[in-house]
Amino acid sequence: MSETSPVSSHGGGASSTYHRTNLQDHALPLVYAKDRSAIAMLEAVWSRKKIGLIIGISQLAFIIIFGFLVDYGWDGSPASKRTSSASHSEVSKVVVVLPGKNASSMALQTVDHPVPVTTSKFPVETYYAMFQDVHVMVFVGFGFLMTFLRKYGYSSVGFNFLLAAYVLQWSTLMRGFLRLSENDYRIKLDIVSLINSDFTAATILISFGVVLGKLSMSQYLIMVLFETVFVTINEWICYEMFFIKDVGGTVAIHLFGAFFGLALARTIHQKKWSHDDFNKLKFGSHYNDLLSLIGTLFLWMFWPSFNAALATDDGRYRAVFNTYFAITASCLSAFMTSSFLSHGKFSLDIIQNSTLAGGVVVGAVCDMYLYPWGALICGAGAGVISALGYFYLGPILDRKLGFHDTCGVNNLHAMPAFLGTLISAIVAGCATKEVYGSGYVV
Repeated sequence: MSETSPVSSHGGGASSTYHRTNLQDHALPLVYAKDRSAIAMLEAVWSRKKIGLIIGISQLAFIIIFGFLVDYGWDGSPASKRTSSASHSEVSKVVVVLPGKNASSMALQTVDHPVPVTTSKFPVETYYAMFQDVHVMVFVGFGFLMTFLRKYGYSSVGFNFLLAAYVLQWSTLMRGFLRLSENDYRIKLDIVSLINSDFTAATILISFGVVLGKLSMSQYLIMVLFETVFVTINEWICYEMFFIKDVGGTVAIHLFGAFFGLALARTIHQKKWSHDDFNKLKFGSHYNDLLSLIGTLFLWMFWPSFNAALATDDGRYRAVFNTYFAITASCLSAFMTSSFLSHGKFSLDIIQNSTLAGGVVVGAVCDMYLYPWGALICGAGAGVISALGYFYLGPILDRKLGFHDTCGVNNLHAMPAFLGTLISAIVAGCATKEVYGSGYVV
């Protein structure tokens, strides 16, 4: 009896109940421990796979949206489809001279004239060379310019590569969304849309330079996802609502990208970033500085194409000439200022960045009648201001105001762009019909 009865084996019913309750008490922590272990395992898997999942989900979403909405534009469509799919966007306005009642009188009438099916609206031979130059600037110039950091050299080039490629697809969609009603609710591709996507990528990479080394890859992707939306809206406000003239992106690219990055840096600021432990990462090996100078040279050489890519007619020639001389002047003035500030020596921070300030400052007015001597003055002034910013303003923004700017974007992009904005207002105010002609819109 004692061998089969739990009561007799433990000396009473109370002890049996206590024994069963005690077993339940031990079982609950085991269940919780298993749950915690499973949650920890899922968190570990997510931390290892989240970047790949975010990229994969984004790419799948892009493929679906492209499949439903995106199509070749006029230039990419076969001639047989151009006539049947032509809409009001493929119709140009021409002025026809009509004879009057007598030979001495004439009348002008504007009529719709369909674009011939064999005519390219944006010829490849006109745009592709400069488009490829801008492409090189985005992926090679910006990427290698940021390799001066000893710890984040690989991240500079690798993350730059990934983020720029991500933006090219997302920006194409965002720009197309704003013009769906103009293109029969389709997103039409042309060479100009590709250049605009590269410009958006440049804007994102300017902001990326401010927070380089401070965010995880997944956080960078989230930043890019939202900033691309803001960049597109900002361009719509600037160009469609206020009709500003900014062919080289002084306002829409450099000024916006710099201030967005600075605002983000101030929001996520940590005091340790202002200490020497983080700033020492800027002093890499000679190889880091050499690679960064390579990025500088790529940007410096191709900047005339960046400013002139979307300019038209005679304005494209002026954009090349003005940028060419402005950026040479900023190079000389940056070396000069660095020598004065560093007692006869050259600061790599200034040489790697301030030499490019001339391309930023004339972006908004590069296709206007600035005169070569005016371009030299603008470029020289931008080089001096940028160099002074690296030497004096950067440490103040960092230690006093909490704007830790990893790549000195404020000095290269924000300050010259602000100066360029003021210059564009002056040049536009001085424009006359005698110089530009009655049909030139400023």
